[in-house]
Amino acid sequence: MVCWFTSFGYHDDAGCRRALGEFHRVLRPAGQLVIETMHHDGVVRHFTAAPDATVLWRGEDAQVDLSRFDPLTGRIATDRTIYRDGAVRHSSHFIRLPTPPEWTQWMEAAGFTHVRCSAGGGGPLELDSWVIVVQATA
Repeated sequence: MVCWFTSFGYHDDAGCRRALGEFHRVLRPAGQLVIETMHHDGVVRHFTAAPDATVLWRGEDAQVDLSRFDPLTGRIATDRTIYRDGAVRHSSHFIRLPTPPEWTQWMEAAGFTHVRCSAGGGGPLELDSWVIVVQATA
């Protein structure tokens, strides 16, 4: 099972742990889970808080993200504004960024074994790695 491109972490800690439990439940014995997401330490080292914003333009349309990191919860919270065809939409979301020891603890509590963390691209995980790939066996 693959959970790719930061599609994990949009719940509180209990919800994230439930999701891992469900991943374990639906995998066959010895099945593999691979999660790719942002690496907590790399993000924290290079994070620039609002008022700096990430702006994506597509013609006359734009998406503006203002983000902040909460060190007490390990979450990046983002306020998003989308300007499209003269209309404006606002939304907010957060992503939980577990540390490697938290990943191991959460995965093992969900029933997984052989938990491994590497950098995106398969190299060794380093402090400056922006991406973490977590692999585990059901």
